[in-house]
Amino acid sequence: AAASIAGGFVDSGPTLIAARLIKGIAAAFTAPAALALLLSVFGEGTARAKALGVFSSTGAAGFVLGMVLGGAATIFSWRATLVMGAPVAILTLILAPLVLPADAKRTGPRPAFDWAGALTITPGLLLFVFGITNAAATGWQAFPTWASLLASLVLILLFLVVEARHADPMVPLGMFRRAKLRHANALAALFQGAYVGF
Repeated sequence: AAASIAGGFVDSGPTLIAARLIKGIAAAFTAPAALALLLSVFGEGTARAKALGVFSSTGAAGFVLGMVLGGAATIFSWRATLVMGAPVAILTLILAPLVLPADAKRTGPRPAFDWAGALTITPGLLLFVFGITNAAATGWQAFPTWASLLASLVLILLFLVVEARHADPMVPLGMFRRAKLRHANALAALFQGAYVGF
């Protein structure tokens, strides 16, 4: 909400980029948190399946509607597209304590945070995106392109080693033995690739 409002008042390119960066980081935290809340509120079974269906279809509808409403908002001002998310975020903050059940008290040891995993996968993915983006601008032979892609590969491989050995991994590698999860991930990757390409 704060980044959305701030984005509406920017007066330079760097401040616009900073506002969008903060908004993007917040969105990256919000999406998995929303799914985690949904899974904790609805137990296994039909209720969870229905909730996941509503969550997915609402997200897809919002995704498309956001582009349409964002385009319409530019009739008034491009700044309106940045501020649009603030009322939704504020309303969510007000309603969440009223509609979400309180968490059960934790017992037993808390899992250790996977710092090594976070410190390898985050720059690994950033370098990968930078390398691909830079290739479009300067070509595949440019030093920043292939150097960042090589560093990305090293960090991602290191991440896999860390995850295989960590007691509480950020990404338990064993979950990729599940065929349905592999298929869902492949479809999600195809969808994102098609969307970004479009």
